[in-house]
Amino acid sequence: MAKSNLNPYPLGFEEFKHICFQHGRSPWDAVKADYITRDDYTNLGRGRKASKALGRCLFFFVRDQGLI
Repeated sequence: MAKSNLNPYPLGFEEFKHICFQHGRSPWDAVKADYITRDDYTNLGRGRKASKALGRCLFFFVRDQGLI
């Protein structure tokens, strides 16, 4: 799969979920693919804001999966 030339920018969890759902993917796939940890996913789901580093991990997942 060809990688996009987009510069990484931190994604918020809601934006990340929206992109995943638009393409029929589960946000949990980022955990299964080792982009984020189970604890990170749980904390984000409970409303904790993603740090810049974690937001970049979310970006890299959607980019590497060809979703953006």
